[in-house]
Amino acid sequence: MKRFKKLLVAGLTGTSVFGAVAGVSLAATDFSKENVAWAAQEADKTTDTDEGTDTKTKTVKIKIEGETVEVSATGNEWVKVNGYYHFVKDGKLVKGWKQLTKADGEAINHMSYFDKNGRLYTGWHKMGKAEGEKVEHWSYFGDNGWLRTGWQEMGNKANPDGSNKKHMSYFGADGWLRTGWQSMGKGTANSFNENSGKHWSYFGADGWLRTGWQSMGTKDNPDGSNKKHMSYFGANGWLRTGWQSMGKGTANTFNENSSKHWSYFGGDGWLRTGWQSMGKGTANSFNENSNSHWSYFGGNGWLATGRTTVNNVHCTFGVNGWLNKTEMDVYEYVDQNKDGYYQGCAGASLLMALKMKGQARNYTYIQFMDTMPYTNDKNPNHGYNGNPKARSGYMNSIYPPAIAKWGQRFGNVSDISGCNSNRLVEEVRQGNIPVVLVVYRYEYRGVDTSPSWGTYLLAHHFNTLVGYDYVNDRYKVADPNWRGDGQGGTRWIDGKLFRNIWNIQKGVVLVK
Repeated sequence: MKRFKKLLVAGLTGTSVFGAVAGVSLAATDFSKENVAWAAQEADKTTDTDEGTDTKTKTVKIKIEGETVEVSATGNEWVKVNGYYHFVKDGKLVKGWKQLTKADGEAINHMSYFDKNGRLYTGWHKMGKAEGEKVEHWSYFGDNGWLRTGWQEMGNKANPDGSNKKHMSYFGADGWLRTGWQSMGKGTANSFNENSGKHWSYFGADGWLRTGWQSMGTKDNPDGSNKKHMSYFGANGWLRTGWQSMGKGTANTFNENSSKHWSYFGGDGWLRTGWQSMGKGTANSFNENSNSHWSYFGGNGWLATGRTTVNNVHCTFGVNGWLNKTEMDVYEYVDQNKDGYYQGCAGASLLMALKMKGQARNYTYIQFMDTMPYTNDKNPNHGYNGNPKARSGYMNSIYPPAIAKWGQRFGNVSDISGCNSNRLVEEVRQGNIPVVLVVYRYEYRGVDTSPSWGTYLLAHHFNTLVGYDYVNDRYKVADPNWRGDGQGGTRWIDGKLFRNIWNIQKGVVLVK
């Protein structure tokens, strides 16, 4: 009979998973070469299957991987066949999931898995229907066959998972490798540290805990979103949200060579870029007690401070990143009185706005005025009523509906009359240019309600709105009939005065 060296457990004192020989215990599931060789030698001294049944221990013969092996009829026994470990309990080969306990001689209770041949699983295994699992998943078993759970540092001596880089992975209490988004920490199913705050972490399809900057919504990190975005995970794998101090010398630094700066991540962990409405009552509110305000984050997510140009709008931000002021350059100032168009404020203001948006730049003022529509029914909403070259005259005017239709011949122009003053400020911030209906020198002279077509604002005038001061509540306008302060026809108007005048008719044409 072929000789099989085995390690007996039943009936011996001081037993372990690996077995005890002559009253000496080995460490639980200690499969080192030295211990295996020593135990085999000791087994030869006590039991020899070629010489019959041991008088002290009842044995039985079972098949393991096609080989006949004599094992103990009672108790627990580890047997190595064809280079694989098998576990025998009370003379029967164990297969499938098995919880090994201290009663089995283990140092601690743990789960192990044995395949259809009784082979002990070690390393990575994709568990599925063959293992009795309803859903396929990955599990990892240490060299000792113990199912790994909780946090595991992989790619090291203890868990040599085949990767060439150390990383953290997380296995649930069921031993399933966690992938994708996982709610971690206090009070969650995946809690590892009950004392840690509840937070989100992300594990790639490979089960690696993501840290640092990650491009999400991609093939590598398909996080379920339909848009690519950047997120940041600390060294502990926690998804960062809210305000974060980034860069050189900060806890969240990704690039030690980058300057220290602030970035903002929404509650979804997405890095905010571009314009963001911050503060009280906004989706990006970090401090519910702060006033609602605008901030701007560059394409790299850095909070803008100082003077920055965004979409051709010169923006001034405070050190806290709050938008303080917007101003736009007037591409070409147009004097309405040039070429004798003394009543041409609407045309001059519209042409300034068009040229600022890169439209009608090949037109001179006189050429542009030659394209102005006129009306015969005295209704300025249909076209210009009267003579634009008259030095004075009642109802020499054209109103927003007709101005918008005129401007549409050259660019993206619309009549947004009736909107509130906040809309004007917002359009300027976005780089759009309102042409507003006010009065000459902002000196109110009254209205005439007698016309059948509506109310006529006495001494009405048009300006091009090119900026706003959020701190001091001032509007910056380009006035085609005023160069008084040497600023090329632009001047700041007190916010209350501007709104009192403009709100009379709320006339405005928007050029985008």
